[in-house]
Amino acid sequence: RKEGKVPEPHLAKGFRTLAFISLMALIVIWITGIALTIYIYGGFNLGWSFHVKLLGASLILISTTYAYLHLRKSAQNQNPPNQKLLKYTASIARTGLVLAIAGAIWTFS
Repeated sequence: RKEGKVPEPHLAKGFRTLAFISLMALIVIWITGIALTIYIYGGFNLGWSFHVKLLGASLILISTTYAYLHLRKSAQNQNPPNQKLLKYTASIARTGLVLAIAGAIWTFS
């Protein structure tokens, strides 16, 4: 990373695979979450804390999607991924996680 080299092919493929699995898992969680919210509560009118939870989950989904697309593009161009960009993406995802957990605790307790 410090030398600006492209990661080894097997490592780069592993990173892309993990990013893809993470993205697919988040999409499945969103689909099942929406279905359960409608089925159990009859809609999304659960108060401001539920919307904070949704904001956090949205931040996680957006940052994971962006990281996956960036890793895919850098692999296609055979350039090393932008570490600074991935660092910010991880920070946004962590913030989203805190918001999602706090909103869920407040909403469902």
